[in-house]
Amino acid sequence: MGHARAARPRPCHADRASWQPWTRAFVSDRNSFTEVEVEGRTLHLRQLDAKGRELDAITLTK
Repeated sequence: MGHARAARPRPCHADRASWQPWTRAFVSDRNSFTEVEVEGRTLHLRQLDAKGRELDAITLTK
Protein backbone atom coordinates (compact mmCIF):
# COMPACT_ATOMS: atom_id res chain seq x y z
CA MET A 1 0.00 0.00 0.00
CA GLY A 2 1.59 3.26 -1.11
CA HIS A 3 1.38 6.64 0.50
CA ALA A 4 0.90 9.76 -1.55
CA ARG A 5 3.51 12.37 -0.82
CA ALA A 6 1.94 15.60 0.40
CA ALA A 7 2.69 18.71 -1.61
CA ARG A 8 5.31 20.87 0.04
CA PRO A 9 3.55 23.89 1.56
CA ARG A 10 4.52 27.24 0.11
CA PRO A 11 6.13 29.46 2.76
CA CYS A 12 3.77 32.24 3.77
CA HIS A 13 6.54 34.85 3.41
CA ALA A 14 6.63 34.14 -0.33
CA ASP A 15 3.12 35.58 -0.87
CA ARG A 16 3.83 39.33 -0.73
CA ALA A 17 0.18 40.08 -1.51
CA SER A 18 -0.69 38.81 1.99
CA TRP A 19 1.78 41.19 3.74
CA GLN A 20 0.57 44.16 5.76
CA PRO A 21 1.41 47.59 4.23
CA TRP A 22 4.12 48.25 6.87
CA THR A 23 5.91 44.93 6.26
CA ARG A 24 9.38 45.35 4.77
CA ALA A 25 10.67 41.84 5.41
CA PHE A 26 9.04 38.61 6.59
CA VAL A 27 11.24 35.68 7.54
CA SER A 28 9.33 32.53 8.46
CA ASP A 29 11.80 29.82 7.51
CA ARG A 30 13.93 30.00 10.69
CA ASN A 31 13.74 30.78 14.38
CA SER A 32 14.82 34.21 15.54
CA PHE A 33 14.85 36.47 18.58
CA THR A 34 14.64 40.19 19.23
CA GLU A 35 17.44 42.08 20.98
CA VAL A 36 16.59 45.50 22.43
CA GLU A 37 19.13 47.95 23.82
CA VAL A 38 18.35 51.37 25.28
CA GLU A 39 21.06 54.01 25.62
CA GLY A 40 19.75 57.28 26.99
CA ARG A 41 17.21 58.51 24.43
CA THR A 42 18.15 55.93 21.79
CA LEU A 43 16.57 52.50 21.30
CA HIS A 44 18.33 49.86 19.20
CA LEU A 45 16.25 46.86 18.08
CA ARG A 46 17.71 43.92 16.15
CA GLN A 47 16.18 40.67 14.93
CA LEU A 48 18.74 37.85 14.96
CA ASP A 49 18.48 34.28 13.74
CA ALA A 50 19.61 31.31 15.86
CA LYS A 51 23.14 31.61 14.43
CA GLY A 52 23.38 35.29 15.43
CA ARG A 53 22.95 36.66 11.91
CA GLU A 54 21.08 39.97 11.77
CA LEU A 55 17.79 39.72 9.88
CA ASP A 56 16.56 43.26 10.51
CA ALA A 57 17.38 46.29 12.66
CA ILE A 58 16.09 49.71 13.55
CA THR A 59 17.37 52.55 15.73
CA LEU A 60 15.02 55.18 17.15
CA THR A 61 16.12 58.37 18.89
CA LYS A 62 13.73 60.63 20.74
